[in-house]
Amino acid sequence: MTSSFFRSGALALAALATLPAQARLVNADFSAGLAGWTTWGDATVDSTGTPAVLRLSTAYLDDADAPYNRAGVGALAAGGADGLEVAAGLAPGALDRDGHFAYEGALAQQTFLSAAGDRLSFQWNLATRDTDFADQAFLVLNGCVIWLGSSLDAHTPAGGDMLWQTGLQSFSVALSAGPTTLSFGVVDMGDFGGVSTLQVQGLNVSAVPEPQSLALLLAGLAPLGWWVRRRQRAA
Repeated sequence: MTSSFFRSGALALAALATLPAQARLVNADFSAGLAGWTTWGDATVDSTGTPAVLRLSTAYLDDADAPYNRAGVGALAAGGADGLEVAAGLAPGALDRDGHFAYEGALAQQTFLSAAGDRLSFQWNLATRDTDFADQAFLVLNGCVIWLGSSLDAHTPAGGDMLWQTGLQSFSVALSAGPTTLSFGVVDMGDFGGVSTLQVQGLNVSAVPEPQSLALLLAGLAPLGWWVRRRQRAA
């Protein structure tokens, strides 16, 4: 009888494991660089540490910005018919904020399949050399802008080539079922001066099991729990 209990639990777990995957986010940990991602502007991956970190910057290729541009691709201008907002699935001017125009920036984008109840989570840090305007880090989900933070929130000294940073922050949001277009971005606000960078790591889409899946799992584990309690009493 003991072996039948274990078999029933194992079968339940096996059945749960064969359920179709509910999310198909490619290279979420950036271990393969930018594979699976479409980018505009200065977009690179820093894989010198663990975890790997996506880095987006507002740096162009002129003399002032060149030392901070790592991709060799200039920032994408905002506000035009083929500009930064349109690339992110927004209307031109959608990134203007608090009376300031969006000028230029960078994006990393991917479309994947998500299920109702899935959660997108990641950690981010905004570092900057801009002390005059509120350069913005943002997220776009299916045409909806989510503002993460601005350079005016950066009060901690930053290492490397930046002056200030927000420090590592956590973010999480529920997703809807169906194709999801995700864009990470950073944009210069108010002027072209003062490079800012958005760093993203720990990206994950966690699939929440459907109720019937949880019921199947619990049904399989129940005999195992009964057997363990029985053995404990016998001991």
